[in-house]
Amino acid sequence: MAPTEADRMRGRFAQQTMGRWLAPRVLAAPEGSLAAAVRDIAAGRNDDGRMVVGWAAMLVYSGSTTIRDFLVNVVALLVDRPDVAARLAAEPAILGTMVEECLRLEGPVRGTGRVAAADVVIGETGIPAGSVLHLMFDHANRDPERFSDPDVFDPVRSPNPHLSFGHGNTFCLGAHLARLETRALILRILPHLHRLRRTHPPIWTSVRLLREQARLTLSCH
Repeated sequence: MAPTEADRMRGRFAQQTMGRWLAPRVLAAPEGSLAAAVRDIAAGRNDDGRMVVGWAAMLVYSGSTTIRDFLVNVVALLVDRPDVAARLAAEPAILGTMVEECLRLEGPVRGTGRVAAADVVIGETGIPAGSVLHLMFDHANRDPERFSDPDVFDPVRSPNPHLSFGHGNTFCLGAHLARLETRALILRILPHLHRLRRTHPPIWTSVRLLREQARLTLSCH
């Protein structure tokens, strides 16, 4: 279901409220804290306070919503693919590579937005400075020049240079925690997967840059 204008208004109000709450706390954060690191990086780049608050808000959001969405996607995949679950139960050593393959195909963030700081040419395409770009991780993660059989879920795929956590200076700060949480969930739920069934087909939200299921309801047999 597409968001209504009322939904958008509530979203803007939530952003403003979080900004008002975060701003003084980020500015007063003690040295050595993550909030202070965000503040100092922004100061070194001469970014204004709005950027600092935006980064801090993203850290709060990314540490809750994205891992929730990813864990839902992983559970749904294992329920829908009993062959994968059975192989993992028989070969627990593949847990690490299987998590990476889940990130490649079921990562919660489909892409991100960027603004070109200068004129640039990528391939044969010219991009003028100031252009707004949508960088789609899920497309890159299915690039046939980087991945053999890109649409096939391969729990032992290696190497697996997916971009689900970004790259370079914007690499996800919570990547290691997300991997740890995912491994812990899979190990906990694995003995019970054979008893779980979907009660309805997948329902995805309309958020363009997120791979997010609106609902996952399971029955236990």
